[in-house]
Formats: sequence, structure tokens, C-alpha cells
Amino acid sequence: MTTDSMEYLYRLRDECLLLKQCDNMLAFFKDIEDEEKTARISLLKLEHIYYKKDSLYEKSKALLKK
Repeated sequence: MTTDSMEYLYRLRDECLLLKQCDNMLAFFKDIEDEEKTARISLLKLEHIYYKKDSLYEKSKALLKK
């Protein structure tokens, strides 16, 4: 494996943490009924995953479940 591909794998792992953190923040803001922040985080998450290929999104989703 090249250095670039290893770096990419590390970045994918970071992406899973980012998506997990977004889910945690969404749950928190829904609990305290802060609709503005819930909407903002939802849009950020949607924007982030919108530009991913389906195969990469499925891999990220599978890693999040672990």
C-alpha cells in the first residue's frame, strides 16, 4: 500500500468519528428541543454524505455500526 492510500484509510476512520459525533449532537439537540441547531447539524451531515459515492457511504455506515 502506498502512503496516500494509508492516509486515505486513516481519513475514512476520522469520517466515521465525525458522523458519529453528528449523530450524538443531533440526539442532544433534539432532546433539548433546539430546532435551529438540530436543523443546522442535519444539513451539515447531509451535505457531507451527499457528495460521497454510495459505496463509500455504505462502508462508512457499516463501520459506524461497529
